Amino acid sequence: SSGNAISVPITLQGQDVFFNNSVQTQLEEVDFFDGTNTGPANDITITVAGSGSPGIGIDGGIQADGPVVLHANGSILGTNEGNFIFGTSLQLQSDSGTIGGTGSLLNISADNITAQTSNQNIHLNIDQGFSGPTVTIGSGFNPGVGIDAGSGNVTLDLLDTILNQNFDAPIIANNFTINSRCSDLCGSSLDATLTAPGNA
Repeated sequence: SSGNAISVPITLQGQDVFFNNSVQTQLEEVDFFDGTNTGPANDITITVAGSGSPGIGIDGGIQADGPVVLHANGSILGTNEGNFIFGTSLQLQSDSGTIGGTGSLLNISADNITAQTSNQNIHLNIDQGFSGPTVTIGSGFNPGVGIDAGSGNVTLDLLDTILNQNFDAPIIANNFTINSRCSDLCGSSLDATLTAPGNA
């Protein structure tokens, strides 16, 4: 419920995970557990809204074989080097804070990504998609949105990732930077095809 005020590190497990909190939220693990093994949930939606602009810190792993939605009044940050988000579609929204940062990067593997802030920076560390090397900015789960930092900056660190973009999913930023790396496993060149009108 929206009345939750859980301030200790949280583990959430289920086939479908829907969680609302009203204070700063530290996520240890969000996935499915069948009593023996853990694996991806079907879908995950986490909303953090309350006074003082509480945010979401990701310490461990969040994984779903469907959409993952994280929405916070404050920042959405990786708080441990081993943090990760796996999902077919990832929607990140911060109302007054940043998404990702220069400390522990926010590590992502998703086929489709959207991210929004209100004129604050977005910094994502993307290691391929959920089902292959291609990641697309934009999603049918969040139409008309790409990566929107307003007057903030956008930095995408890509590892072994081919980057595409939906036509209706612009990148909006004061400064936009892509840092693309190819590991020994890459085996080919990496392309970024960004064709949406309105790109930074």
